[in-house]
Amino acid sequence: MFYKYMKANSFPVPEVFGIIKDGKIYSSCLDEQSVDYLKNEFDYFIKSVDGECASFVKHIASFEDFKTVFSKIKNGCYILQRSIHQSEEINKLNSNSINTLRVVTVNSGGNIKVLSSLLRVGTNATGNVDNWAAGGLAIGIQNNGYLKKYGFYKPGYGTKTEKHPDSKIEFEKYKVPMLNEAYELSIKAHKFFYNVGAIGWDIAITEDGPVFVEGNDNFEITLMQACDKPLKEDLNRL
Repeated sequence: MFYKYMKANSFPVPEVFGIIKDGKIYSSCLDEQSVDYLKNEFDYFIKSVDGECASFVKHIASFEDFKTVFSKIKNGCYILQRSIHQSEEINKLNSNSINTLRVVTVNSGGNIKVLSSLLRVGTNATGNVDNWAAGGLAIGIQNNGYLKKYGFYKPGYGTKTEKHPDSKIEFEKYKVPMLNEAYELSIKAHKFFYNVGAIGWDIAITEDGPVFVEGNDNFEITLMQACDKPLKEDLNRL
């Protein structure tokens, strides 16, 4: 539904081309399909519709990959989402996963404002996901668009680091590409969810511009505060 609503309002989102529900395959129009519907599909993701923190995200590179995953998901609902390809500038940090911006916007009396933002970056250890809960890094963003000095691991995975463990890029010297474009697009998109007070957007940066991966009404504010500052007063004020 998020994909269809965003697409209908001309916002860039990765295509959801199918659904799996209780062991049956459907097109995005909810027409039931045979397994052969996916025979020529590759480079996409299967995601649980009610998963959190990348609890079920599987990259599919071939029909054989699909059959292996499909045989294990006889219950529940999942979307089939085409891969997106991030910009080369973002790839420099980590090319294993899509490294996403988390931009939190707040509806303040009808005016949409950016409350906080950060960049999440995967590592060799996290594989295809960048999630903090999977061991990825979260790095705050300065007002000038450069990353802050430290990237933080979620407790249990590590503490903090000044550079990426694999690419060795120093965060404080890295400027986030298309940041203002991502902010502007987030503000614009929030207007279409006018009854939601605050939204945590997950945004990929491609060569063609920002792309919305998710919009979360129950975003993890502790993640934002770890990289920014205490946000309760600002959130309540807005």
